[in-house]
Amino acid sequence: MPCENDTTFNLRRIPILAYECINFLKANGLKSNGVFRVNGSERRMAQLATVFDAGPKYGVGFNFEGYTVYDVADFVKRYIRGLPEPLLTTDLYPFFLKALEIPVDGGLRIKVFRWLLMLLPPPHLVLLEQMLELFAMVAENSEVNQMTTNNLARIFSPNILKPKSEKQALEEFQSCSFVVEFMIENHEQFAITARDVKPFEILDQGYLTRKAKSSYTLDKPKTDPGATPDSPAPPVPSISSKDVAATPTATSAIAAQ
Repeated sequence: MPCENDTTFNLRRIPILAYECINFLKANGLKSNGVFRVNGSERRMAQLATVFDAGPKYGVGFNFEGYTVYDVADFVKRYIRGLPEPLLTTDLYPFFLKALEIPVDGGLRIKVFRWLLMLLPPPHLVLLEQMLELFAMVAENSEVNQMTTNNLARIFSPNILKPKSEKQALEEFQSCSFVVEFMIENHEQFAITARDVKPFEILDQGYLTRKAKSSYTLDKPKTDPGATPDSPAPPVPSISSKDVAATPTATSAIAAQ
């Protein structure tokens, strides 16, 4: 189902996977020490991948019973990392870094960032907004969870901003972290799309993904500093999605083309 010409549709929908996981983390994970830094269970994340790839519900209303906050957070992190095109897109990568040279005072940098964000494909933009809001909520609890905006930016910048070469990624890692940190700290200034975000109703093909399965990767990642090994999952509170679109389909895509 073509969606790129339906701006209203695009700006109100995110993948079911992202919708359910973000809501779960907002309800259960904001005060978890090391959330997004501590590794989840490989086995349980593989199970989550199956849940969100399986019809007919594709994970709508999944309550995450038996899964830890760390499973879900790591699962989301790998989903974002696995997108073939990063959320801020390879083409716009140099412009975001260049925008850092603009002085913060006066509001011009905010305006330039907003302009750059409006150049993103709508599916990228709406998911990015939801992720930034989640990061900001996590950072508000940094005295408890030890996850400051800087820590979150350092973890997610390689997944959100990707240059064309690994050498460039290493050389510009700090600048990329500053970009993401700036967006987290000013996330309310970058709330461009509609607020009543819901999961997609119908998706036949992936706009961001071109894979038969969901776009997260479950290969063993490099261990983050301070990461903890796999551990048994304690009970966690369940959460049901609200206002879920009536006819969900696979979350292997962010928008249809």
